[in-house]
Amino acid sequence: MDMFSATNRETYDNRKDMVAEKWAEYEKDKNPVHLASICRELSFFDHPQVGEEIARLLLANFYQELDQLIEPCP
Repeated sequence: MDMFSATNRETYDNRKDMVAEKWAEYEKDKNPVHLASICRELSFFDHPQVGEEIARLLLANFYQELDQLIEPCP
């Protein structure tokens, strides 16, 4: 299948729309969960583990900050 086939074009368009949507959400609330979603969806040149690792790193700091805001359970 060549890179300009209908399936690839549809995938490209879907991912482009998803990135635009998630970026707009991130711009509103600065929640890194939206950026992590983008990373997990994109294939990074057939290396999806790259996106997973970027998402993990983005969210690790976010969850550490949340942990500091939450009181421990008694």
